[in-house]
Amino acid sequence: MSERPGLLQVIRNSLWNPNHDERGQTFNFSTIEQLGEFMGGKYDSESGEDINERKSNQLDTVFACINTISQDVAKTKSPVKKKRNGINEIVNNSINYALNKQSNRLMTAFHWKYIMTSHVLGWGNGYSGILRHPNGDIELIPLMPWQVSIHEVDGVIYYEYLGVKHHQRDILHFKLFTEDGVVGISPAMWNIKLMGYKIKQDRYSTRAIGVKPPGFVSGDATSEQFEANIKSWNNHMSGEDPKGIPYMNGTNVKFNPLMIPPNEGQHLETKQYTDTKICSFYRVPLSKIQFTENIKYSNQEQQDIVYTKDALIPIFEMMEQELDCKLFKESNKRASEPFEIVFNVWGNIRADLKTRTDFYRTGRTLGFLNADEIRSQIDMSPIGDGLGSDYYIQGAMMPLKTQKDAMLNSQEKVNAEEENTDEDG
Repeated sequence: MSERPGLLQVIRNSLWNPNHDERGQTFNFSTIEQLGEFMGGKYDSESGEDINERKSNQLDTVFACINTISQDVAKTKSPVKKKRNGINEIVNNSINYALNKQSNRLMTAFHWKYIMTSHVLGWGNGYSGILRHPNGDIELIPLMPWQVSIHEVDGVIYYEYLGVKHHQRDILHFKLFTEDGVVGISPAMWNIKLMGYKIKQDRYSTRAIGVKPPGFVSGDATSEQFEANIKSWNNHMSGEDPKGIPYMNGTNVKFNPLMIPPNEGQHLETKQYTDTKICSFYRVPLSKIQFTENIKYSNQEQQDIVYTKDALIPIFEMMEQELDCKLFKESNKRASEPFEIVFNVWGNIRADLKTRTDFYRTGRTLGFLNADEIRSQIDMSPIGDGLGSDYYIQGAMMPLKTQKDAMLNSQEKVNAEEENTDEDG
């Protein structure tokens, strides 16, 4: 198939298509031909809500989790490295430029990573076309996951986008949770009951708390005005979409809101529990989406480290492997010192600067790290001329055996001097 020359035009036309809500994802692989229908349709959960990926992604907690992770992935440097003499060196080639500066003519590397991560977390699949130019430059162009279908032909995967099929080597396909290893599944859609519950809770919060606040009416009113006020209140609150407080007749008649009653307070606790469950399957601590209750500085730093380990590193590893497999030549897979893309995990725990400094200082003084190895960890090039490849140890340190022998020799000298003194006497 040779549709590659028309890829850029097709993709760019689709990026700003106002009809993005038109869902067309299908999947035809092995024996699970109905998976596309499962991924692209609407669902009736036990909550009675119609749910799809876009509707789930617009929930406040879901969006906060996806936005947080996507931003953290997008801001992380992902340099191209190559080992030379056992040390990883940054290679400034076109791939490195596309991943860290400008991914295509229309967007920076930050936005490309952000879009890919949000698609993976929101729709279960992140697709990007690889446009290879004759001069060696590349462009990475996001594809809308709801407009991609996947087909298997003679053991090879083809991605169809807006009627054009592309070989799997020309499409980056990022995914996390998957049952068959080929197509990803959205975390929100896999937890469809929780999404339905969350939608119903938000609707109840808006109408029961925000629209009809508890309180009482005070002021002077005649019996006729009092009856009219009751009728007006009941008619207003039984309407399809009541908003605000109805006008009350009488002298100085006004509505006095009260604090949320116990049953509404229980609703808020249940709502927070649902938010906690959503954060749990995205592996996002509550503090990362500004739920700061019971969060202290001493444990927030530790939570950031756990968040990096549990939420970000799996995404980094997934993206690294997909990029390594499809952006470099086939010969790179068999090279003794291959090119590889490595996300800088340290960049997401820079707040813990003291720990990093202590670790590097310890490695330097104990002799198991040299300057070039430390510079490699913080994405800096070697010093040059071999000046950073030497290992050092503290000059005042010595083996225990040497110290023991020195002490024994010293004691023997003292004894010998005492014996000589006795003989002279």
